[in-house]
Amino acid sequence: MSTRAVLFDLDETLIADAKATQAALRATAAFAAPRGLDPETLARAVWLHACDAWSHSPFLDYFQRYGVSAGECLWGRFIGEDPRLRPISVWAAQYQLDCWATALGEHEVSDDILAATLAGRYRVERRARHDWLFAETRATLDALHPRYPLALITNGAPDIQRDKLTGSGLAMYFPVVQVSIEAGYGKPDPVIFARALEALGVAPEDAVMVGDDPASDVLGANRAGIRAIWIRRGNQPLTPGAQPDATIANLSELSMLL
Repeated sequence: MSTRAVLFDLDETLIADAKATQAALRATAAFAAPRGLDPETLARAVWLHACDAWSHSPFLDYFQRYGVSAGECLWGRFIGEDPRLRPISVWAAQYQLDCWATALGEHEVSDDILAATLAGRYRVERRARHDWLFAETRATLDALHPRYPLALITNGAPDIQRDKLTGSGLAMYFPVVQVSIEAGYGKPDPVIFARALEALGVAPEDAVMVGDDPASDVLGANRAGIRAIWIRRGNQPLTPGAQPDATIANLSELSMLL
């Protein structure tokens, strides 16, 4: 089969999102060190509370449908045209404050000003790490960009994913970007893939999808009739029913498969 276009996922495919999140938490927690708090311990407590509060959020179904993580809720503004984002924006502001206040309280520090300061600082620290690309990301895109039209298909909130795309310097590579909440469909729904292909003017059989998540990227590509290349960056098992056409451990292996 010929390859006329390459579609990419963003988080954990091009950007080391999880590492950037944990590093930003530790950097923010370090601001509380003068209060006698260990940054690693505080960062871990904030993360645990963030995950727990996210899992009990009244918007959990929405987050799961469109792929918004607990870590993203810690800094996202949730700005966009979808009217459902407005109450989420209000919830997120309180969520961000509560996660830091609860973690501080566990360490016998009751200080609303400090909690608010740390919540604000985390937003700064996390955005400062949007350029945490995998080592081979830019070289891979530099090599492919002149040869193929590229599209980005990513789950998440518009302001969050587009902040990452702009802050990482990757926007220039992608004339077509599909963000799940903007599109109204999240991976693995084949509709979001079809919209990217339509914008590129490419048939499914002439495209390749590259992503790290077997449930959204591989299975979604399967359902859309697109070849799927699974970049397996850890020991993540393959989702039942997902069938990658190839598996790679590094984006530098991609060119030989196109």
